[in-house]
Amino acid sequence: MKARLPKLSEGEAVKMVEGHTLLMNVENLVGAFLEEYLADKLAADGWYCCWGNTMDAVDFCKADGSLLQIKTSDNSENSSSSRVRRGTLIGKWQRRNSKKEDTYYWGKLQEMLGREDLTEEDFRAYVVEAIQKNPDCLYITPEDALAE
Repeated sequence: MKARLPKLSEGEAVKMVEGHTLLMNVENLVGAFLEEYLADKLAADGWYCCWGNTMDAVDFCKADGSLLQIKTSDNSENSSSSRVRRGTLIGKWQRRNSKKEDTYYWGKLQEMLGREDLTEEDFRAYVVEAIQKNPDCLYITPEDALAE
């Protein structure tokens, strides 16, 4: 970075790297929270979360054979996920569009599942509550904690 931004101080460069690492952790955590949120919301409708390797590249399944992949963003899909879906009835839903700020697709999920209570606002409230109940789920280095 310093080769491209020569006026960047060493301290600023270190902060940028640390910030990037923290944001990557947050991004991974959002994906986990999204699955937990949906697992909580959809259990009453007979949807089961397929965490781990229960079913290859499937996040939720139902006894009637319905399968669903969940992505937190349009840019979080990998070739394995799209390969598994090819030629199947596995549904796919993505939460947001990475290139269009404040563009979310909860309406599509509501339509797919026949629900009206799945919203970005409700999801965000779920995440805030979960982090407040368990602040250690998001690791903050002692140095970052001092900046609070």
